Parts: sequence; structure tokens; C-alpha cells
Amino acid sequence: MIGTKKYKPLIWDIYDADVFFEDKIEKKTRPVLVIDEINNICLSLKITHNTKRTGIDEYTIVEWKESGLDTESNVRISKLIPLDNKYLNNKRGVLQPNDRKALIEKIETYLILNNAKYTLSLLKKMKKNIDKNK
Repeated sequence: MIGTKKYKPLIWDIYDADVFFEDKIEKKTRPVLVIDEINNICLSLKITHNTKRTGIDEYTIVEWKESGLDTESNVRISKLIPLDNKYLNNKRGVLQPNDRKALIEKIETYLILNNAKYTLSLLKKMKKNIDKNK
């Protein structure tokens, strides 16, 4: 049952999670990539099966099967989602090391092009933990 499970997600984990829509009071179960976890709040990025998007805020996961996904998928860099851990339903897998490195490079490019300073410390933490949780 949703809301009764307790998970301790780790950076690079991929979970199915109940994600609320930005413009509605509805939620959808979708995969997310964990990029941080603080006090039972999981900071995650939205994963979508729509790989037609190719903008600077999209990263196509190369090793999607090895990461526990059912189909080719993109990480939406611009869709940072804070989630209470109780909304995590099922761990699918872990983002693979080659995808981690490429995603970090894509995030760096995105941040530079958008003059975004707020996530630089988070990016440093991601780099520091690139080899954890294999």
C-alpha cells in the first residue's frame, strides 16, 4: 500500500514513485532517479519514456536495461522532484557508471547555459559519490 513502505534510497537508485502533476492534484507512478536524500526527503529527477525530446535538459540513458528500466528512457534534468520517501514504491535498479558520468556532464552543460548556481554543490556531491552504490 502506498505510503506505508519505508525506504532509504541511495544516490543513483532508480525507483517507481508516486509523483504529483505540476498543474493538477493528481499523481502518477513513474520512474525517478535519486540524486540526494536528506531527512526522508528524496531529491530526484523525473525519468520519461519519451526519448523524442533532445534538448539540453534531456539525457538519454544508454544502459537502460542494466539500470532496471523497461524501455529506452530520458532523465529530465530540469524536472527536479522532492519526494517524501513514503512515495517510493519499488526499486527498479541503479544508474550505471557510464551513464552517471555522461549525466553529470549534461547537467554541467545545462547549468552553465542556464546560469544556474543553486545546484553546483549538489553536482559536487554527485561527482564525489560516482562510484558508490554499484
